[in-house]
Amino acid sequence: MGLLLFIIFFAIFVLINASSICFKEKKVLFYSPLYFFSLAWCLSLLIYQFGDDFLRGRTIISMAVFYFSFCIPAFIFLMKAGTSLTIRQLIEPLKMEGFEYRRLVLLLIGLQLLSVCIALTYLYYAISFSGFSFSDLLDQPGSLATVRGILANEDYNVPLILKLTSQVKYVNYFAPIIITTISVYSLLSRKYIGVSIALAILYSICFLERSGIIRTILVFGVFYSLYFVNNRKKLLQLIASGMILVVIATVTVPYLRGQADEGGGNLYDYVVGGLGGLDAFISGYNGEISILETQQIYITEAGFQFGDAPVGFETMTELYRICNALFQCGFEIPNNKEYIYSPIMTNIYTAIRAFYQDYGAFGAPLIIAVIGIFVSWRYLLNIQRGGIWTAYFNSYLAYLATFSVLTYNFSLREIILVWMIMTILSFIFRSRPLFFGYEPRNM
Repeated sequence: MGLLLFIIFFAIFVLINASSICFKEKKVLFYSPLYFFSLAWCLSLLIYQFGDDFLRGRTIISMAVFYFSFCIPAFIFLMKAGTSLTIRQLIEPLKMEGFEYRRLVLLLIGLQLLSVCIALTYLYYAISFSGFSFSDLLDQPGSLATVRGILANEDYNVPLILKLTSQVKYVNYFAPIIITTISVYSLLSRKYIGVSIALAILYSICFLERSGIIRTILVFGVFYSLYFVNNRKKLLQLIASGMILVVIATVTVPYLRGQADEGGGNLYDYVVGGLGGLDAFISGYNGEISILETQQIYITEAGFQFGDAPVGFETMTELYRICNALFQCGFEIPNNKEYIYSPIMTNIYTAIRAFYQDYGAFGAPLIIAVIGIFVSWRYLLNIQRGGIWTAYFNSYLAYLATFSVLTYNFSLREIILVWMIMTILSFIFRSRPLFFGYEPRNM
């Protein structure tokens, strides 16, 4: 069953590639959320072929519906609105009179350093809360896993002022993009690019976040290749370097957590574990289940039934958090999913779980189709602006589309707070065109 699904998905991916002949600029198609979504699911099912075929019929159907619900509307919209468009290049910083780009670069690096210091302080509080000493982390098995659990799930007495200043972390999401743009178009040393990327990755390492490291690699890689790579050899080198870094992060972070033997310690388990989790969620699971906090368990022997969980609980989590904060609604919002142990130990369930849990087998395809059209429309608007904000936004969409094979990772804060910080910086440095570009052409 898994092989048949891969063949179908791959055939659609080939058709999407073939349609590139209709586009005035092929990059418009190749950097769209549709392309990353289709490629990611094909690669996921290709990796799946190297192990047992455990996907059951109900899960296979759900995956096919999810895939087609996104791809067909997105493809139709791109063919209708995107074939005649070209990608507008980023505004060159040196052409903006009075723009002090060196000060901006130093400020961004300084804010990134501040975010890393704050992350290390968080780590210190988590270690203190755990009762371990720093030497225990090296000597006692399981101590790092305990600290990781505290970082992810506990309120470990971090002062309010530290929580507020920690929002500077969002600078790590876009600083490498801005610094790269400035370096390419000026005499500024390229070493600042490496420093910025290293600090962004270091921040995630402090929290032992594998997904954060992969996000940094993917967002930067998509941005750089879209705007600054124009030959195939250089593109292949960039892709190979990115894949090597992703594999290293996939294997290394579980060891840093002290969880190397608990699933997800290699690329196969990490990717295929999501498919195993989805199969347990949709088609049922009767094995051992564990949780890290007080939460409702939605993994059952019969499979999830729509109505067992509040509507929108997964895809609109932040609204439930606001309800709890303002009206004391009392919703228990877990930070982690349930752990299952067969066929692969995992607590990831792909993005499909979020939509099917929230909207059911009939509502999910409609919501997914609307999202496919919306992100395609937003993407086409963005490529016509030539600003840092829209470049980041498109790279973030590519990251979400790719990560859909693992989990639903959209966060409204990652959009709003990044936009707010960029707005403030554009005002301080009188550089709004650099950040927000031109008005888009008519589609």
